[in-house]
Amino acid sequence: MRRIAVAVLCLFGAIVVVSQPTLTSAFSLTGLGCLAALAALWFVGYRRERFPPVLLPVEVTLLAVACFMLLDDTVGSLAAIALMLRCTYGGWRGGLAAAVAYLVAVTIGDNVGGPQDDQLAVAVSGLLWRDLPNFLVFGGIGIGLSAVLRGHERNVARDQVMLAAGVRLLAATTRDEIDRTVREAATDLLADTGARADPPEHTTLTAESRDRLNAGHPVRLSPAERAAADLPAGAAEAVLLDLAGRPVLLITSRRRLPAAAMSRLASLTTTAVLAARGLELREQLREQAYTDALTGLANRARFGEVLAAAVLDTRRTGRPAALLLLDLDGFKPVNDRLGHAAGDRLLQVVAHRLRAVVPAGSTVARLGGDEFVVLLTPEVGADRAGVIAGRVVDAIGAPTDLTGVPVTVGCSVGLAFTAPDGTGEAVLADADRAMYRAKAAGRNRVEVETAMVAH
Repeated sequence: MRRIAVAVLCLFGAIVVVSQPTLTSAFSLTGLGCLAALAALWFVGYRRERFPPVLLPVEVTLLAVACFMLLDDTVGSLAAIALMLRCTYGGWRGGLAAAVAYLVAVTIGDNVGGPQDDQLAVAVSGLLWRDLPNFLVFGGIGIGLSAVLRGHERNVARDQVMLAAGVRLLAATTRDEIDRTVREAATDLLADTGARADPPEHTTLTAESRDRLNAGHPVRLSPAERAAADLPAGAAEAVLLDLAGRPVLLITSRRRLPAAAMSRLASLTTTAVLAARGLELREQLREQAYTDALTGLANRARFGEVLAAAVLDTRRTGRPAALLLLDLDGFKPVNDRLGHAAGDRLLQVVAHRLRAVVPAGSTVARLGGDEFVVLLTPEVGADRAGVIAGRVVDAIGAPTDLTGVPVTVGCSVGLAFTAPDGTGEAVLADADRAMYRAKAAGRNRVEVETAMVAH
């Protein structure tokens, strides 16, 4: 439509030029010069999609001179078409100011210098039957185009907000990040609507109002509801953005919320809920990947990460962490005699006793079979680590009742310590050697890697 307007503008300009009886007179040349300057201003405004208000007096002067010099009614039609471009890019206020100014300029330019007795009548006639209808038609078209363009630009901006929010939601690693993304995106989507977006905890919504607002569409609020919920004065509509039972944003507005913005808010909420569910699923899969299915303890993969972090901490602080590697003594005869179900139950009992005897903050893991490992924090210290290892031996050696059959197993424990220049594999190997020394020395006892203690 804009290109059509420019083409028509050029066509009318050509008609003005062709319609001149002679181009040699100073009047005609001056009028065409003014018309060319006007065309240049209009074209530049079209290209920049902006008509500065400060240029309006210049346009009016050039238009009046062109009309007076050329003595052609087509110039008024040309100004009406240009007005459409002005209304498209200048809004209805700028278009209205330009329309009045153009009408005055065309009327004055067409009638100055005519016979005084009929000058007023001709001016009024030209204004009512030629210029005013043209200006109304083309100005109305321009205002309509302006509204369409602004709506399109707002929708494009909202789509960009939605795209950026979708990328952030898919990459979110915490629920707080999801909530923060939703709040920021919703604020951007409502930026030009006059609506307010506040955390729901800042209000005192009743249960009934919360249920109504959770429906996902704007709700007309009664004065009593506004007062009870401590909402902003004059808030006529409200909607609560809820992420699977977690309200994150309360939106209030003095006027009706735009349907385009609300549809995108609904899409944003749906995307956020899916992102939250995906995050929960990833957390569950991670938990399953790092947890021993039988005992609920950390598995070998998880313990490897914890041990690597402990080694890095020892390199940074110089404080060693104690590692207890233990293997059950007498487990295989119990498993063979009572069956695998009883053996699994015994492993679960051992896991429970290990959790109970080690201090808080320690990591207990099952490496596989009947082999377990405990990583104590550096705060425990070497002396207390030996005491805890003895408690582990005593706790596991206590009798266990499996399906009415008393069972007793022991354990051999190897105790080693992380070193600033060591690795996780090295400390596990040290603990493994100490554990096998314990077995060779009679089992059901603790052996310490003395070289590590001396270090």
